[in-house]
Amino acid sequence: MNERFKKFYWGEIGPYWPPERKLVDNGYATLDFPFDEDPPPSYSIVKAWNLDQFLGYVSTWSAVKQVRQAKREDILIEFSADLAKLWGTPTTERKVTWPINMRLGLV
Repeated sequence: MNERFKKFYWGEIGPYWPPERKLVDNGYATLDFPFDEDPPPSYSIVKAWNLDQFLGYVSTWSAVKQVRQAKREDILIEFSADLAKLWGTPTTERKVTWPINMRLGLV
């Protein structure tokens, strides 16, 4: 599932993300940061979701909304179908994890 997700996120809907999304994806590394930087702790959000919950979350993304506005619903339909095959029983809860990106500095 991870490989299919990466293809969807980076390739298929990648061009539909707003430019500022790159700030999040690269951990804010390109922002000017006028402090002595400390390495941040590693935090992640972890959820146990079934297929509908996961796809519901994905449907809130700005890139997905842009895909719909561009009338490229086929991208979303194909991803949902592929993920459903990989997921198995739709009510099965799977661990979904994503990192929290941050930069910490000393004043």
